[in-house]
Amino acid sequence: MNNIFDMDEPIASVTGLTASFDAATNTEVLTLTGTGFGTETSAIELIIDGVRQTCLTAEETTATFTLSHLDHESANKVTIYFPDGLPAGYDTITSFSVTPKLVSIFPAVGSGGGTLLTVTGTGFGENTQGLTLTVGTTDIC
Repeated sequence: MNNIFDMDEPIASVTGLTASFDAATNTEVLTLTGTGFGTETSAIELIIDGVRQTCLTAEETTATFTLSHLDHESANKVTIYFPDGLPAGYDTITSFSVTPKLVSIFPAVGSGGGTLLTVTGTGFGENTQGLTLTVGTTDIC
């Protein structure tokens, strides 16, 4: 006896994933675009570098997420799940990049060389090394 299974097409489809900086919260916000998303934020899973992101809003054609983890300034491991499984077009959204944003530098004023600077910002990535801070055309660290 043979079992025959029919596969339904996924209800949701995705067409894009972009990042933007939200100056009010000093966070990176990811916007997923497509169709058939529904409005339940807990139903959409966006996983970046193995970490599930928090869904802020969900509408039929967009969903927004707070970026809470990024290995580097770009991600090459993006996975999207909906209640009915992988959305159509999931295989076209496998990576994205963010533009690092500087939020603050402490201390803001210092004496001659040797002062340790603490730089706060977003989009640098957890495993970024060799970061160069540039003001105008001069590297300062």
